[in-house]
Amino acid sequence: MLRALLTGGLIFALWAGATAEELRLVQFSDMHSGGPHFWLEALKEATQQGLALKPQAILLTGDHGDNSLDKTEFDARIMLDMQRWRKALQGYQGEVFITPGNDDVGHNYQTQSSDLKAQWHAFQETFGERNYLNELGNGLSPSKLGGMRWISLNSQIFSPLNKTPEAPEQARQTFEWLRQTLGDSKQPVVILCHIAPSWDLYVGKPGWKVEYLRELAQLLGDYPGKVIFVCGHMHRNHVQAMRPARPIPLLTGGALATKYGYQANWRDYRWQVSDQGVERVDYTLHYIQHPEWTIDYRLDPDRIGSFLDRLRDDRDFFRQYLCDIYGHYEKWQQKAEDPEQRRDVLEQFWVDPDATERR
Repeated sequence: MLRALLTGGLIFALWAGATAEELRLVQFSDMHSGGPHFWLEALKEATQQGLALKPQAILLTGDHGDNSLDKTEFDARIMLDMQRWRKALQGYQGEVFITPGNDDVGHNYQTQSSDLKAQWHAFQETFGERNYLNELGNGLSPSKLGGMRWISLNSQIFSPLNKTPEAPEQARQTFEWLRQTLGDSKQPVVILCHIAPSWDLYVGKPGWKVEYLRELAQLLGDYPGKVIFVCGHMHRNHVQAMRPARPIPLLTGGALATKYGYQANWRDYRWQVSDQGVERVDYTLHYIQHPEWTIDYRLDPDRIGSFLDRLRDDRDFFRQYLCDIYGHYEKWQQKAEDPEQRRDVLEQFWVDPDATERR
C-alpha cells in the first residue's frame, strides 16, 4: 500500500493560536446510476466503507443519474436513480451536502426550467428535509458544521455547453444569490459544485464560460473569509486553485462510475478546521477493486502553491499524481511521460480567467 508516500514532505503548522478540530468527511461523486458505466457493487462497497469511518458529513458532488439513454423516460428514471442514495445512506445520521450534475437533467448540460423542476423533485423525494437546494439547484445548507457555511451551486448553468436561452438570466440570479448569501461575513465557506470553475484537461477547455470565471473570481476576491471548493464531473482526482486576493483550493474527486476506463474510486477527508476555516487537508483515495492502491495526500490551503512546487520538483510525486488523476487508467504511465501533459497539468493548476481566454 502507498498510504505514507505523499505526506512526508508536506506537513505544515496550523494557523498560530487557532484551536483546531478535525472534520471527517466522505466524498462520493459521479455515480451515473442507470447509465452504461454504472456499477452497483461500487456504490455498495464505497458507501459501506465510507460510513464505517463515521464521517460527520457526506459530500455528494453530482451526476447521480445518467441522461445518455432514452430522454422521454428520464424524469421517471432520475427519480428512481436518486433513490439509490436514500437506500445506500439509510441510517446515516450525519450531515449530507449535495449538488446536482449535468447528468441529473434530461438534456445534458441544459438548464431549461422543466428539466430543473424534475431534478428538484428527485432531490426532494430522495433527501426530504435534508434537501436545501432551490429549483435552480443552488442552496445554503442550514448546517454550521466546523463553523463554516456550506453552499451548493448548480454549475452547469455556467457551462459553455449550456445553450438554454434562459441560462444568462439564471447565471445572473445565481451570482446575485451568492453575493447576498456571502454578504459581508468573514465566516469560512465551503462551496460544492459539480463542474469545477477551472480548466478541464479532458476536453482541453474551461469548464465554465470565461466571463463567469471572471465574475466568480471577482466576487470571491471581495469576500474576506476563507473559501474552499469540492467538485466532481471530470472523473479525475485534481488539485487546482483560484487566486483572487487569496488562494482558493479546488478539490475535484474521482468517480464511482467506470467511464473512460478509470477505476472506480472515492475520497475520505480529514480537515483541520479553526475559526479561520480549513487549515489543513488530508485526503485518501480508495479504489473499490484495489485496496493496495489506497493512497494519502496532504495540502495546506493557505500555501497551496507548495503542492504545485512539489509537482514540479518531485518526479515520483508527479507520476503518482498523474496515476491518480486518471484513476489508474491503463495508459497513465504514457501520460505521465508526455511533456505536453506535464505542461498542461502545471500550467492549469492556477485558474486565471484572463490566461484561459488567451488559449
